[in-house]
Amino acid sequence: MPPEVQREVNNSSRRRQTKGMATSSGFKGISRVDYVKRNSYGWYVRVRFKGENFAKFFSDSVWGGRESALREAVKWRDETEKRIGKPRTDRVINAALVKSNTGVLGVQFINVGPQGAYEATWCPEPGKVSRTKVSVAKYGEWEAFQRACRIRREYEKKHFGGELKATGVNRQWESGKTEEK
Repeated sequence: MPPEVQREVNNSSRRRQTKGMATSSGFKGISRVDYVKRNSYGWYVRVRFKGENFAKFFSDSVWGGRESALREAVKWRDETEKRIGKPRTDRVINAALVKSNTGVLGVQFINVGPQGAYEATWCPEPGKVSRTKVSVAKYGEWEAFQRACRIRREYEKKHFGGELKATGVNRQWESGKTEEK
């Protein structure tokens, strides 16, 4: 385990616990469970990606204490995310549903100018949205769409190590054919 993760694991055990069953571990997808009535103490890990859920409980008693169980929980979460192809980040990525009229995550057609444009959007940091527009009048519909997709893919590769795949989307552009208007 990298030293920075080890420090975070050690520091998380010192955080003030709140009343109730679960509290945050300081790690994405990992919650503390202290359920006195059932004598159940440990860490509950949840990984969700593309509509699938993966979960596992790491009991303090099985793993030799609170910190050891947390280390194993973090390790399992990271291995599970790698196995299923989920990008490792502490930011929330919602790639399950695409609110796009093109069917491509982060690329949409917008009505601006005489013929419109394709807009690529991304979040460089929480609470901030960046965008760039590619004109249909300047490049034509197909080339403008391809350029917007390329811009979005470059962002994904730079920040997530690869393309994000979305499910349940309109795939009108995958064939490479466009409808004549």
